[in-house]
Amino acid sequence: MDVAGKTAVIIYDEPLWTSALSDLLEHFGLTVVDTQQADVEGLHSVWRYAPDVVVTQFGGEVGEAGAVRLIVAAREANAGVRCIVVTHDCDQRQVEKAFAAGA
Repeated sequence: MDVAGKTAVIIYDEPLWTSALSDLLEHFGLTVVDTQQADVEGLHSVWRYAPDVVVTQFGGEVGEAGAVRLIVAAREANAGVRCIVVTHDCDQRQVEKAFAAGA
């Protein structure tokens, strides 16, 4: 994926992780256009920016259902979006849900 001019939105409820993810994405040339800590605000960002990359979490303020909604909305806003889901658990069911939603 050529990242020149590509944008990203991060929806993650831990500011330290959000900062680290933002730094990492920007290091690789993506422009982080917004960060949010909860799924509802994240949905607004996804619709507003139609980013090329969405990073979210399963759990915390986002939750499983929120993460799935974010992935689906990101795909609707930008069919070519790349969705990355981060989780602290290693629950196969969560992995399957994320992939089924389009991550």
